Amino acid sequence: MAEHPDAAPPRTPNFLTWIVAWVIPGGGHVLLGRTGKGIFFFALLLLTFLGGLVLADFRTIKPIADNPFYFIGHFGSGMSLGLTHLLSRSAPRGLVPSRFSEAGLLYMSVAGLLNVLVMMSLNAPTDRSAPPAGKKEGLA
Repeated sequence: MAEHPDAAPPRTPNFLTWIVAWVIPGGGHVLLGRTGKGIFFFALLLLTFLGGLVLADFRTIKPIADNPFYFIGHFGSGMSLGLTHLLSRSAPRGLVPSRFSEAGLLYMSVAGLLNVLVMMSLNAPTDRSAPPAGKKEGLA
């Protein structure tokens, strides 16, 4: 495909983009002009995190002493972790049986780790019509 001469070059992530992507899942994609991806990632990660929070009966991992693996996963969630710590103090308890709390903590950790992967995808190329580097069109 021929490029349009007036097409703007794709934006590349900078430090601010990475910080926004960590604080608000999908926010880095929105800053780069990939609004659909950003909204999709935000909704997916938010629902995963909130689902885990409900299963964990609104309990969160305290600093790294409780469970270092869960804490590292939660840390990838960015602002979600901080807001959850603040809001969970006054949240209702006893809505979900305690046997589901480990699964809920795991869901929240997975959401955090997925956010790190979403942040890594900020560097992915957006133009799929161009051939990969080192290959020419028409050759197999």
